[in-house]
Amino acid sequence: MKYNWEYIIIHHTASTDDNNLQFDNERDFHELIRGWQDIGYHFVNEAVEDNAINVVARPLTMMGAHCKGMNEKAIGFAFIGNFDKERGPSDRRIIEAVRRVIIPLLKYFDIPIENIKAHRDFNATDCPGKLFRWAKLIGEIRNGS
Repeated sequence: MKYNWEYIIIHHTASTDDNNLQFDNERDFHELIRGWQDIGYHFVNEAVEDNAINVVARPLTMMGAHCKGMNEKAIGFAFIGNFDKERGPSDRRIIEAVRRVIIPLLKYFDIPIENIKAHRDFNATDCPGKLFRWAKLIGEIRNGS
């Protein structure tokens, strides 16, 4: 099925990023505990050793499972970490996410910057966390688009 992506919704996983590959743990949680077909997000960003990496998670040909009421029109992008407990993500992770994933998605799907939203904009949650560096994320997007 083809989706008319209109938004990108930013999340945090509310789990600890221990600088090792956590993506498989997150996918297992969504599939085995929540009973979903796949991880709910389309893309995931995490720190692995000294690198900031982006993982293609759920295919863009598949509706997301990340934001009630928005899954049919929003691409889900999650940063591994709990930004209710720690300030983040790092500059390096934000820049990697923006340059390699978010800006290309904006351009390809003709999504306006104003349609990059936090999960909390649509559901009763603090996601992507009270200490998430939102101004840094949006600033990098504006500078790079």
